[in-house]
Formats: sequence, structure tokens, C-alpha cells
Amino acid sequence: MVFKNLVWSGAALSNNRNAFDFRTFEAHGTTFLSYILHYSERKDDEEPHGLGVFLDSSFRRQGKITHDIGHEFNIHELDIRENGTKALFLTTDRPEREDIYSHEKGWFAHDCINEMDLATNTTDFQWCPLDHGVSLNESYHEYPDLSKLTSGSPWDFFHGNSIDKFNNGDFLLSSRHTNTIYRVRRSDQSIAWRLGGKLSDFSMDFNFSSQHHATIYSEGEKTVTIAFLDNASDDQHRQANSSTVSSAKLVALDSETMEAKVLQEWWRPDSALSDKRGSTHFLPNGNVLIGWSERGYMTEHTMDNQLVLEAAFVSSRFSTYRSYKSNFTGFPTEAPALESFIVQSQSDPVYSMTTSYISWNGATEVHAWSFYGSNNDTAETFQFLGQTRRSGFETAFSEKGAWKFVYAEAIAANGSAIGKSAIRPARFLPGSTSLKAFDEMEKQKASLLSSIASQTNARLRRLDKAAIASGAIFILLGIQLSLVLLYLMCKRSRRMRFGSWPAVDEDQVQLLSRKAMID
Repeated sequence: MVFKNLVWSGAALSNNRNAFDFRTFEAHGTTFLSYILHYSERKDDEEPHGLGVFLDSSFRRQGKITHDIGHEFNIHELDIRENGTKALFLTTDRPEREDIYSHEKGWFAHDCINEMDLATNTTDFQWCPLDHGVSLNESYHEYPDLSKLTSGSPWDFFHGNSIDKFNNGDFLLSSRHTNTIYRVRRSDQSIAWRLGGKLSDFSMDFNFSSQHHATIYSEGEKTVTIAFLDNASDDQHRQANSSTVSSAKLVALDSETMEAKVLQEWWRPDSALSDKRGSTHFLPNGNVLIGWSERGYMTEHTMDNQLVLEAAFVSSRFSTYRSYKSNFTGFPTEAPALESFIVQSQSDPVYSMTTSYISWNGATEVHAWSFYGSNNDTAETFQFLGQTRRSGFETAFSEKGAWKFVYAEAIAANGSAIGKSAIRPARFLPGSTSLKAFDEMEKQKASLLSSIASQTNARLRRLDKAAIASGAIFILLGIQLSLVLLYLMCKRSRRMRFGSWPAVDEDQVQLLSRKAMID
């Protein structure tokens, strides 16, 4: 999705399955797309445990990470890095474990860090919290009755939701349900420090809870600066809110003094709470794009807290997990999709209009569309109907006349043709005259005109020269009167069918067509 207009929908690629963490990545000088497909219980869906997917700029699949990893693919993170050779992601296991304090057994959701070598399809690093020093009592969620837990309904005590990687190979891990951000050493898999939660290693001049998308902003010898979204609220009300408004935070961590200080905060502009999901994405121009999740609400801010962009879906039915902003050029291999419709006035057999609708899923370089029409599908018979600027995901174009066959060409900003639809037959709209009836009316009209002309010529031949001379004036007056009456009748009939009749120019013809289509 881009601001204002849809550019590409991949719903058909995955049978309308939920997709998460959709973003771009760079590999070998080329921009790719990646996303996570959520686990699925539908019979025909690919990889029911979830998978990561990679697409090229033509939206063709170039790779995937599947359930061969051994655990369920967690929806929160898929970060392709190091020129496309490494993947960071989370997996979720559901082991039965014993609580070290009560010695009771129960089933737990266990979110683990994974780093994979994509060239060899092998795991370079894996780290799971219960195996490396995280205890169940770090969770802020109420301790459940362990005897009632099952593998299908485990206790989600941790809820890992993001990973990032330090220059030395250590990992930054965010856990929503412990209100903690962890640094995990690569060398021995121990926990280097905790920020927030019940066991924080830092003194803090702020608080946060239920956070998302913790990332490394910068690294120094003694100081690390990280960013994250402070949701400050829980969608299930399992813990008290830590603030009345959600915010994105930029925080400096001093590894010598073990102090954590807020450098900058960006508060949610509508003063509301994001009780689930969210993201912070720092842009090349220095701004930060913040995803607040519900309704896809996102805002862009300068570093000194000026709001420069605010956007959301119109419908409350749609949300996003994270929001990203990046350059991407799409070159779809499928042809543009075209449908055309003929509107024929029932009260005026002379008047008709053809309206075409064109879209090209994923094409980012279309500047305008050129349209061609014909009364048969032979290539040599097509005429140029006109050109119009691209006006969103789908562009409409109308031209007077009943064009039985239409095709369209995609035009780039430099004027070159970059794609062409198939030749498509136009369809008559329901309620308008059928194509067969229209052809019959055309034949009847031609026959009537021919008959009138023949009768007129016969009568003129029967008149003598004097009668012709004296009657010519009356004939001319009669023709003029007939034309005036015909004009008034056409004007009235068109008003009855389409409403008021505007001056004839291209834009108004298009508007007239849209009104007729809506009605």
C-alpha cells in the first residue's frame, strides 16, 4: 500500500491468507519484497505452520523459509540482511516444561531467536528464553493453572516480537509480556542485560510496557541508542496501562553507568493508545515513520517532533502489524486488466458511449493510458480513441460511440509504451440496448434514410420545372423545420436518459458516463 492509492495486492498469491511484516530488502543491487504468511488450518493452504516468502520486483517468488525449521513460524519478524544471505526471524515452540519454583509441569509458548544462512538453508544461531536464563515469573501476565494448559493452548508468558543485531553479532530481543528488551550474547548465549521489566539492569528516567519493534539506532564504545514503540497498554487488559498515550521512544543506554535516558519521544498525534502491534522505521532523510497499527494509522515525524505525514485506512476493518516506507519499482509480468462497457440510450438510438476500466497490479511506472477501439478484433482496424492520465489503481476512460473491441497501452513518463492489455470485447450494461439490437437499429436507420431519399427523388422527377422552382423554397423550409424539431427531440430524450446535457468536451463526457454508471 502507498499513501492515497493501492499499487499492488498479493492476496491472490496466498489464497487471501494473512500476511505480516511486509517490507523491502536489498540483495545484489536489486530490491526484493519479503513477508510472513501466518499459520493456517485450511486444508489446501501451503505450509500450515507458516512460512517466510521472498518476491522479486516482478512479484515472482524467489524463495521461502518453511516449517523445516522445526517450529511454528512466528508472525512478528522476518529481516533479510547481509546482501540477502542471512535471515533473522522468530519461531514458536510449545514445549511442556517444569516450573523451577513450583516444580509443576505445564505447556508454554516459547519464542526463539533464529538466524539462518539462506545459501545453505542451515541455522547459524538459535536462542530460546527458557533455556537461557529467562524465568516464568518475569511475565506480567497472571500465572495460570498449569494443569489446564495444553499444547494447543499454552501460556504465552514471553511473547517475543522483534529482533535486531549488533555489530559484534549480539542480538536485541523485545518481549512484550515481560515488558523487557534483552541483549543476548552471541558468544555464549547468555543475557548481557535487560532494559525494563522486573529485572532491569538499568536505572531509567522513564517507563514503558507492552512494547514493539525494538531496533538499534546507533552504537558507540560505551553507549547504545535504541528505538521502540511504547504501546503502554495491553489489548487484553492483562496489566495496567503505563501511560495514557502511546509513543515512540529513542533511548540512550550507558553500559558503564547503567543508566537509560530518553533522547526523544514522539507521542501518538491523536492522543490515543495502540494496545497491540506497531513499529518505528527511521528513514534515510532522518525522519521516523511510526506505525500505530489500528486502521493502518501511521505518522511521519522529523527528529525535532514536527508531524509531516498522517495516514490511515478509510475502513476500520483493516489494520497493519508494522508500517514501512521505502523505494520500490514494480515490473509485473502479467498483462494489464481491462474491462469495457457500452451504454446505449434506449430513447435515442443515435447516442452511445463506451467506458473502459484499466488496472495493472503492481506497476509503478505507468504515467498514462492510451485506448484503442474497433468494431472487430482485427488489429488493422483499431483506431486511437484517446489518452488519459493514470488516476489511481484503476483508471476510467470514456469515448462516444459503441466500440465493440478495446485495448489499452500503458505509457511511461517519457512517453514510451511499457505494456499492453489483451484485446477485450466490450459488454453492454444491463438495461441498455443489446449489441444485436443496436446493430439491427443501425440497419433500420440506414434503410429508412435510403427509402426517404428514393421517395424524394421520385417525387421531384414527377414535378415539372415550374413546380420544382416554386416548390424548392418550401422543401428547404421543410428540411430546416425538420432539423430544428429533430434537435429539440434529441435534446429532450437525452435529458430524460442521462440528466442535463453538458457542453461536449472530453472531461464532461467522462463525468456523464460515471453518472450513468452510478445510476
